[in-house]
Amino acid sequence: MNLVNPAVIVVDGSVARAGEILLTPLRRVVASASLPAAWKGTSLLPGALGVTAIALGAVLTVLDTVFGMSVHALPAAPPEAVANILASVLHESPASPGEIGP
Repeated sequence: MNLVNPAVIVVDGSVARAGEILLTPLRRVVASASLPAAWKGTSLLPGALGVTAIALGAVLTVLDTVFGMSVHALPAAPPEAVANILASVLHESPASPGEIGP
C-alpha cells in the first residue's frame, strides 16, 4: 500500500458480502499498516461485480493472453457495461441497469 498508494481498494467475495462487519476492521488494519500520507484519501470499498468477478477476471485474462488485448489499457467502464459486453459475446440477454450478471 505504501509503494502503490491507490485511490481505491476494492474487495470482493465473502469479505464484501460480509459488509461493514468485516470492512470496518479491515480499514483499521490497512490504515495502521500504511504510512499516513499513503492511506490519506484511499477508500476501501466492496466490489460491485459480486459472483461474476471471477468469471470476468478469467475472460479478461483470456483476452489478454490469446488476443494480446491489454485490459489495463482499456478505459474504465461501469460494471453493467462490462456485463453487457460479455453477454453480447456469450449471446446472452444484456443486464438491465443496476443488475449485474444473470
